[in-house]
Amino acid sequence: MSPVNCENLFRALPCLHNFIMMGEEGRNLNDREYCSRNIIDVETEDGTITDGEWKKNYSSNFARFDRVGANRAGDTAKGMRNYLRDYFISSIGEEQAPWQYIRAFRGDIINLPE
Repeated sequence: MSPVNCENLFRALPCLHNFIMMGEEGRNLNDREYCSRNIIDVETEDGTITDGEWKKNYSSNFARFDRVGANRAGDTAKGMRNYLRDYFISSIGEEQAPWQYIRAFRGDIINLPE
C-alpha cells in the first residue's frame, strides 16, 4: 500500500469508528456488538485505569514486532516531536492543557518548568 493510501486509511478509521459508535448509541452498553462496556480500557476521574477485555483475549493480530529497521526517526518527525514538546511545556501550552501534568504523572507533579 502506498504511503498516501495508508494516510487516507488511517484518517478514515476514526470516522468509521465514530459512525459505528453513533449507530449503537441507543443500545444498552451491555448489548452493544461493536464496543461493549468492558471491551476497552476505562480511565476514571482520579486517573485510575481499568484494563479492558481486549487485553485478556490475545490475538495473533497483535503479535510483537522485533526490531525491523534502524528505528531512527526522520528529520521531519523529530522536528514535529520537538515542536510539540516545546509547545506543551511552554506557558501557552500549559494554559491550553493544564491537566497534562496530572494525567501524565498521575498527580505526582515533578520537574515543572520554571
